[in-house]
Amino acid sequence: MRLSADDAVRLGRFGVVGLLATAVHAGGFALGLRLGLMPTLATLLAFGVAVWVTYWGQRLWVFGRRPRSLWHFGAAAILGAVLHAVGMPALLAVGLTPWGAWLALTVLVPLASFLLARWWVFMPTLPS
Repeated sequence: MRLSADDAVRLGRFGVVGLLATAVHAGGFALGLRLGLMPTLATLLAFGVAVWVTYWGQRLWVFGRRPRSLWHFGAAAILGAVLHAVGMPALLAVGLTPWGAWLALTVLVPLASFLLARWWVFMPTLPS
């Protein structure tokens, strides 16, 4: 599968928005751990804040349009949260540190998120 020029630009912008959301997520995760929260709760709360950064960045800059619906965006965000919620304890169980597990998830979850965003959440609606 070849990446079109438009998709390459979108992917780059998606990466920039993702880095900003990741910085928000990392800061929230660090704060949660510092406050004594369990790693899974800390990552889920921080992820929730980062979702809004992602929403507005993708809507205004990456795809330049509203999602098909907030339900589509919400479902994709929930999938990301589920991947974090399941992935964090699984990676901790195999011996990764909380930050090691967080880093692994921060690489894997956005790949799935871009595919969902591009082909489902922000897919242009077809004329009826």
